[in-house]
Amino acid sequence: MKSTRNAKSLGSFIWKSVVIFASFFTPSLYAQDTGSISGTVLDVEYGGTVYSARISVVELQKSSTANMDGKFFIPSVPEGEYTLVVTAEYYKTARITEVKVVSGEITKLDVPMYNDTSDTVELAEFVVKAEVLAESDLGLLNIRQKSASVSDAIGTESFGRLGLSDAADALTKVTGVSISDGKYAVVRGLSDRYNNTTMNGTSVPSADPDRRAVQLDQFPSGIVDTITTVKTFTPDLGGNFTGGYVDIKTKSIPDQSFMRFSVGIGYNDQSSLEDLPTANSGGDDWLGKDDGSRAIPGELFMDDAFVFPGSANEEQLQVIDDAVRAVDSQIYPNLEESPLDYSFSMSYGNRFILTDDPEKMNLGVVTSLNYKRSFSGYSDGLVGRYDVVAGQTELETTQEFQEQKGVDEASMGSVVNIGLQINASHEIGLNTTYTQSGQNEAIIRSGSFPETVDDDIFRIGNIHYTERTVGMNQLYGKHRLDLFDGMTVDWSVADSKSIQQEPDFRLFYDAVSEDGSRFISPGRSNISRPRRYWRRLDEGNEQYKIDFAMPFSGIIREVKFGYDLLENERDFSENVFAIFDFRPENSYDGDPSSYLSDENIGIGSESGEIQRYIGGFSSSVPQYKGFQEVEAVYLMADFNIAEDWRVVFGGRHESTDILLQSFTALGNPLGDDSSIVSEDWLPALNVTYAVNNKMNLRFAATKTLARPNFRELSPFGSFDNVGGENFIGNPLLEMSNIDNVDLRWEWYPKDGEVYAISAFTKTIEKPIEQTFDAGQLTYFNAEEATVEGIEMEARKSINALSSETSRVVVGGNLTLIDSEIVGADRQLQGQSPLVANFDISYEQFSKGTLLTLAYNYTDERLYSVGDRGTPNVNEEAYSELNFVASQKLRENLKMKFKISNLLDEDRSLTQEYEGSIYTYNSYQRGRTFSLSFSYDYK
Repeated sequence: MKSTRNAKSLGSFIWKSVVIFASFFTPSLYAQDTGSISGTVLDVEYGGTVYSARISVVELQKSSTANMDGKFFIPSVPEGEYTLVVTAEYYKTARITEVKVVSGEITKLDVPMYNDTSDTVELAEFVVKAEVLAESDLGLLNIRQKSASVSDAIGTESFGRLGLSDAADALTKVTGVSISDGKYAVVRGLSDRYNNTTMNGTSVPSADPDRRAVQLDQFPSGIVDTITTVKTFTPDLGGNFTGGYVDIKTKSIPDQSFMRFSVGIGYNDQSSLEDLPTANSGGDDWLGKDDGSRAIPGELFMDDAFVFPGSANEEQLQVIDDAVRAVDSQIYPNLEESPLDYSFSMSYGNRFILTDDPEKMNLGVVTSLNYKRSFSGYSDGLVGRYDVVAGQTELETTQEFQEQKGVDEASMGSVVNIGLQINASHEIGLNTTYTQSGQNEAIIRSGSFPETVDDDIFRIGNIHYTERTVGMNQLYGKHRLDLFDGMTVDWSVADSKSIQQEPDFRLFYDAVSEDGSRFISPGRSNISRPRRYWRRLDEGNEQYKIDFAMPFSGIIREVKFGYDLLENERDFSENVFAIFDFRPENSYDGDPSSYLSDENIGIGSESGEIQRYIGGFSSSVPQYKGFQEVEAVYLMADFNIAEDWRVVFGGRHESTDILLQSFTALGNPLGDDSSIVSEDWLPALNVTYAVNNKMNLRFAATKTLARPNFRELSPFGSFDNVGGENFIGNPLLEMSNIDNVDLRWEWYPKDGEVYAISAFTKTIEKPIEQTFDAGQLTYFNAEEATVEGIEMEARKSINALSSETSRVVVGGNLTLIDSEIVGADRQLQGQSPLVANFDISYEQFSKGTLLTLAYNYTDERLYSVGDRGTPNVNEEAYSELNFVASQKLRENLKMKFKISNLLDEDRSLTQEYEGSIYTYNSYQRGRTFSLSFSYDYK
């Protein structure tokens, strides 16, 4: 790992802070006593935008040229009503009438344009009223309708209507998408391993050491503009996805100055104001980071810190005493009242016109800061583990616990995007994103553990703090070169880094008789000694991309080619220490809270002898390093082989080089390195037949792949708790190759309405699956898997319930999937056979009222594959029902009320054996009631 990365992250944070501060106090450079007009010019027949369009205000003889994204901006327009004329080579002229401009506000229009040779519009000029365009949603649906591949998108309008708080929340509303563990995307029933997530087209490193997937809950909706999910591969995208390619696009250059503030509070009927397990916090926990109080003490690395006390001299005994007193004395959670949730966000943006010509030298700035502190947990969780016993029709219970859990999480995210539009043909910019989160988790379990104690109550205490940091800097450029017939060049250079730290993760075990008269101290009677872990993961990405697109006017509409280089490095390390007791068994009084109190550790004040002390303890693989390089080139062409037929065909070549090394506690290589070197050609064919200008038929045949992640390849074994699992990687894993076929019918009867049916099939060679055996989770390649599915989607306005001042919109989607491991009678691990979403919204325009009811259902899926007779572990089906009410109180003040998880169903993992169901893990999340207020300052 390069040593300059930390400096870059610090520099990025300082730079963002300066920009945010400066932006708030810099005045707008265009007049506020006038209005403005902005929008996007769209090619409604062939898709995409029209970057060469000229937009003229007839009454003012004022004009603007759409940039390479098809966006235009006309500032300083006096209040009044105007007519716009939009012209572009090879397109019919569009005349937009009744464009109303209000002083101090912006009028937004998405302008449709038709090809000059089209028979769809028989008039020489396309005329439409601005009111119709303003009420439509041409943007996202047009992009989807005219895209080269099967895709879905969700944007800021839906974020507000559905009360979506982050990217993970938003993706649950996309057809065929569900979320695993509250943060990982599962697309078309395929686990996160088969999906790829990018931000502004750039790869984002994962802050989770166990998964390749990006934690989507770390991106609040306040910093997101759109989320696009592409389900069929095209060569200009990375080939490492099978279910979906998710691109999170952050907010870009605004059309006018804006400033928004929001505050909120939340109450959970299960955890708020209830006594739940908790742990002492650091002074910076509210910022989502440790203040250093959990850092590994330097005394633990002194030369004599781990000398056996029985053979230590006086000086060495003092070192042992200093070491145990240097660690935090809390080893077992407290029970404390859980506070209410609260949140805060602020965002600011502005466009600065730097010259007299508004088409040249426009500087745009968008900044956003989001903060949230949440408290969750439960007191009635269940944890069970079981073994198969030969000749018995029931599983033998090996562990059975009641579980209490408390989680205190603080998270914040910031975005600073700066774009300089030199003219309509050239734009450069810098996108920076920074997210920080800290989670303080405390768990208490009590119950039976026959392997260790028979009739006594076995107790477990967990204190686990996890800190995650993700930062990304992306420098980009967009250029249109007239010397090369309008060829466009898009390039980007991105540097990103993620860090996960688990400082002083503590595990405590003991046992007590039912009447409380007898206690078994940790480390006695096969009960594990208390342990303390310090873990750190650093992962960094560097990515270099350049794309060229050459337009043509014949059968070949466009030829696109490019280069992509992604370098990824990971460094993981773990230090483990155990607490030893040099005193006899009866020295333990059964009080975990005093186990490491001053009078019970180090050199006893009365006896002068060592009591409890801390000693070295090592896992078999405490460190591993990984390097991955993926170099790609591609070529694709966009054809119109007939008036209504579009074909996008091409290929991508990816060179993969993965190397992973594991080390012992002494830093010596283990010799079981994992290495993958592969050259892969990934062809793609996407065909679209336009039945008419509102209906498409699509067909796609593509080849993609899936790479194992560093954690899956490493033999490192991560142990979290009794009742948890020991994760161990497999250095022998291979890449998966996938053949994909898709067919889709889609109909867009009116603006904002859509009906679609899709069918797909996938053949996966050597799929990677998670398997469970005797308390251990690992990974293996199955021989082959097949996945077949149907997706159905509909969104429609209910005219009978709508009026001129209100509307009712209903929408839903259903995905049915059948998967099979060839040669085995079971489905693919992580795959849900059914995913469904439904929502209904009522909006009253004049009163500013919006009511939404949203439902999500995810069917049962295989959590891990059993081995050697052990039953599979299944994640049970669950539903969510959310209600959102939004009310405009004043011109710029809005109130939002939300009830999340109204049904509050159990979240359960189970095993089935001989017709009986056994609980592996079960808990409820509770219902959350939240109230927020937002204020827009213009």
